[in-house]
Amino acid sequence: MTNASTLSSEKLCDAPGCILEGIHRAPKSRDQLTDYYWFCLTHVRTYNLKWNYYAGLPSEEIERLNVDDLGGRRPTWPMGQWASKSVHYVEQLKEALHTTFKMDPIFDSTTEKLSRPVTEAAKILGLSIPFTSKEVKANYRKLVKQFHPDRHMTSFKNKKAAEEMFKKVTAAYETLKKYIN
Repeated sequence: MTNASTLSSEKLCDAPGCILEGIHRAPKSRDQLTDYYWFCLTHVRTYNLKWNYYAGLPSEEIERLNVDDLGGRRPTWPMGQWASKSVHYVEQLKEALHTTFKMDPIFDSTTEKLSRPVTEAAKILGLSIPFTSKEVKANYRKLVKQFHPDRHMTSFKNKKAAEEMFKKVTAAYETLKKYIN
């Protein structure tokens, strides 16, 4: 049994005649979604079964609200309207990356061809385009074994050449690793 001090701190259910605690909120109307009724579990279930957000709205308004909800009720534009501007921005970004960080893009957006560093790396690893990640890894392993400096300890000339080729193979693999992942 509860005493008077406990009842005063509890919020009672807003259903007429209910003396249970109202701990579940339910919106009062579509226009006042932040103004709530407070119900006990039984009454909130009953209220929710009868609740219809779209009650009283004409079908055209319901359709408009549903379309607005697709975009999160934020403004949207047709795809083609901004397409020409976005290509311009992509080109500006590529140019900025290249001049600032000396970065070459993997794909050239105008020709859809691989960039020069990727094609050179593919040549070093003995790959023909198109290639798979499996082929890249297999060729890399084969060439690393072939040109590893520890395998060419007999003559100074062979060791230097193998070391240089080993560096090229490793750099080529690092370039392609970014592309295949």
